[in-house]
Amino acid sequence: MKMVYILKTLSDYIKNNLYDEYYGAFYSVVNRDKQDIVTEDKTLLDVSLGLLAFSKQNDKKMVLTLLKDMEQFQDKENGGFYEILDGTNIKQEIGIVKTIFIQALAQFARYVAARGLEDKILVKTSSEAIERISKQYIIKNKATILSQDWNDAIDTSIKLLDVSLLLYILNQIGRTDLGSIFIDFLKAFIDPEKGAYSKINGDGTPMFFAGKKLLDMSVMILAISALDEKERQKFTGVIKDTISFIDRHYRHPLTKGFWDKSDKDGTISVSVISAYYQKSESPFPIKSMLSHAVFLMALNKIDHSSTKSLVESMKKEVQEQILHFYDTKNGGINFGQGNWFSTPTSPTVPIARHVMVPTYTKGAFYVGNTAYLPLHEKITTLQLLGLLVLDENAKLLSQKFKKIDYQSHSFDKNKNSLPYAATAGKLTQQHIDIEKYKEWSHKTISGFSYGLTAYKSPLGVKSDKTPQNFSALHVIADMTLLGEEIPNKKQLETTLVACQNEDGGFAEQPSLLSELFTTYCVVASEFILGQVNYDVNKCLEFVRACQNEDGGFGNSPGYPSDTWHTNFGAVILHLLDAEAKDKEKLIQYLLNCQNEDGGFSVIPNGVSEVFSTFRCIDSLLVQGVAIPHEKKVIQWLQSLQDKTGGFLYQENQVVSFVGSYHAIGALYLLGSLPLEVEQAQVWLAQHQSRDGGFSRAIGAPSDTTDEGFISIHASYMLEQKVDPYWVALIT
Repeated sequence: MKMVYILKTLSDYIKNNLYDEYYGAFYSVVNRDKQDIVTEDKTLLDVSLGLLAFSKQNDKKMVLTLLKDMEQFQDKENGGFYEILDGTNIKQEIGIVKTIFIQALAQFARYVAARGLEDKILVKTSSEAIERISKQYIIKNKATILSQDWNDAIDTSIKLLDVSLLLYILNQIGRTDLGSIFIDFLKAFIDPEKGAYSKINGDGTPMFFAGKKLLDMSVMILAISALDEKERQKFTGVIKDTISFIDRHYRHPLTKGFWDKSDKDGTISVSVISAYYQKSESPFPIKSMLSHAVFLMALNKIDHSSTKSLVESMKKEVQEQILHFYDTKNGGINFGQGNWFSTPTSPTVPIARHVMVPTYTKGAFYVGNTAYLPLHEKITTLQLLGLLVLDENAKLLSQKFKKIDYQSHSFDKNKNSLPYAATAGKLTQQHIDIEKYKEWSHKTISGFSYGLTAYKSPLGVKSDKTPQNFSALHVIADMTLLGEEIPNKKQLETTLVACQNEDGGFAEQPSLLSELFTTYCVVASEFILGQVNYDVNKCLEFVRACQNEDGGFGNSPGYPSDTWHTNFGAVILHLLDAEAKDKEKLIQYLLNCQNEDGGFSVIPNGVSEVFSTFRCIDSLLVQGVAIPHEKKVIQWLQSLQDKTGGFLYQENQVVSFVGSYHAIGALYLLGSLPLEVEQAQVWLAQHQSRDGGFSRAIGAPSDTTDEGFISIHASYMLEQKVDPYWVALIT
């Protein structure tokens, strides 16, 4: 399928699902389409990008429409524009500011549109406005956000994004004289051979804690590429070094593509301290298609023979990533992919959420004290950037897998014979203080459900005890193993099923968006409770819609496949006595994730790690498929046990607490155990914190109910006191 078709489809998607035909301008975020608007407010940024994108498409009708829409944002008294309107296009108080890069981009978008329409008056007025913004930026000491009247600094941060964008725009409108001042500004951000810092201090020194960002460095490359040849030659080494820096440090080790940020040295890490005190971003890096789109724009402008080969390969990879996240079912581009980290520098499990995002993040939801952004949302900014940068000559890739033969397998137990999981008795090892853990777990009770932690209002980035379906599953699973009575079963069930949405899927809480992950949590919890008081047919409709053409499952309909979410789909179908839309494709997707060493990867042709190995083994077994090369898988898993008793999550990587559960679980499903069982038992127990809960790190405060679930369930497996069938269904 050629990209010209995708561009047409993307253009139509934007017009039909994101544009407000009644009031004008774009909704900020939708779930899958216009039937489920997530954020109906309108932003100046989106209208500006719309003007640029549709000008490139030579869609003059849409350009004229958006120019008229932009008039609704005008601040006639102070000049410039309001930046946020509500769903009916009334100005929002938080939008009565002047953010430098947004105001400059808006005027540049008008300039580009005017050039296309041959409107000389608008070309002149927009050029003059850009000059005024640039001069005011200098006068106000490079502050990034000014008050409505342009006089007071609201945010004094000095950002690479602002300097780079202004430099680019000034050169585009022919004001190289004014742009020369910004060339000097730009030099302060450059880190020789290591890209560029995202922020600097007022004295011109780097703000190390702010790290480096793919999007910011991309705009810097764009700005340098727009300089005249004489000035550009001075920065040839900067572009080369920056591209090399990104190539060395920003590549995603498991699913390809590039991370959106790093620390000052290029290390991809979870930066809790920076996020907590600056409160401007999530501590977690993600693979953002918005950053990819701007990076692609920059790569398209590079014209250096010394980097040509690398740039061309990167362009191909970046565009393939954007297309990978293109939603072929509903249209639009999914925002990207997040990851859980086993250590602050060890990304492992893929998740379709950007967690701990700042307050008021567009499209985000709160679960208790923590906000997250569902990465399957269609964010208008990204759709418009996609329309602006994608190459019409590229092609969508349809991945084809080799056909792998397999043998059948069935569990000895039938799920209708439950409950039996706790009938093997109590743990005999005395390493874990079970009673203290029960006390901690009891404190997670919140209403009729359970919180992710036992804490009402914790400091730091720890979650509070607001009820979550994810947590409910793990707490009642532990109660079942420990022989505890689950209180208020009927009310708990009502709480769980109240989260079913019209599309049939379940959310973390009522009114949030459906996810395959949270749908699994509710279906599995209902299974433990022995109830099925929800719309099963609608649920299955949602689950089957999550299966993709490659056979795997994504976290929502149209979101890309990986083995983690495929496992949720496979187990849900088994629990509900149902079949996948295409069972054979599902099986082949999983089989093609196995590698030569016996382990499995998160996507086909990836690298083996214990998380995906457990998930693939589990998925294949519940689908009635025997595990190929079983002895090799067991040997590979056992070889990853460290002398401490825990397991490396991947060869030559670090020991992972959550990864160790997956390694033990995978071995258990294959009828085996770690080579050093007692060491594993002691190691797990060492993660119990003083208050009775469990932590991912020894000696650290308790984390969540997930860590408790891991310790209890892994301990039961190590004593062979839980049925493997339970382990396969409840993870």
